[in-house]
Amino acid sequence: MLIDVNRINQSDSKVIQSKSQQRDKIRRSFDSKLTAYIESTSEQIARSCILRKSLSEQQDRNLTEKQSEMRREQEKIRQDNIRINQQIGIPKKIFLNLNICQILDF
Repeated sequence: MLIDVNRINQSDSKVIQSKSQQRDKIRRSFDSKLTAYIESTSEQIARSCILRKSLSEQQDRNLTEKQSEMRREQEKIRQDNIRINQQIGIPKKIFLNLNICQILDF
């Protein structure tokens, strides 16, 4: 029984080369999928940050609008109180004391 060593070496070489090519193909596929995942995740994070900033800005605008509206209402009530007090003749000093008591919930 003679064994052809060259043939065995060539066969082993082809198996090794085939496995190496398979490994490279798997690695490229994994790298490609990982890159796509990272890009997708990065885009989602960026969109999330933009939406969060936009929501925060909108909330700030809404709060500012509410505060302005409340100030206008307070000023209107104050003006109404002054007008009413002038009509019924309450001295201004007493009126100011009444306003302070209202603020302090007395």
